[in-house]
Amino acid sequence: MSGSIDSSWPRITFGVIVLNGEPFTRYCLRSLYPFAHQIVVVEGGHEDTRAVATPDGHSIDGTLEASYLLKDGNPPIKTN
Repeated sequence: MSGSIDSSWPRITFGVIVLNGEPFTRYCLRSLYPFAHQIVVVEGGHEDTRAVATPDGHSIDGTLEASYLLKDGNPPIKTN
């Protein structure tokens, strides 16, 4: 591949499961975006992750908030 995405290629639905991965999630989502038909982000932890999650099971490092910002296009995801 030469840096651009061939429009004849099928788009793929990606699933990303994350807990406390804010810096990595941004890079991951941006790298998937050009190939994606849909990206489903599941953020949160099992009840056994209480020590590293909020009382309601979400990330404590801002992963959820960063995911919403990317979803809303802020900062914008740039494609080739």
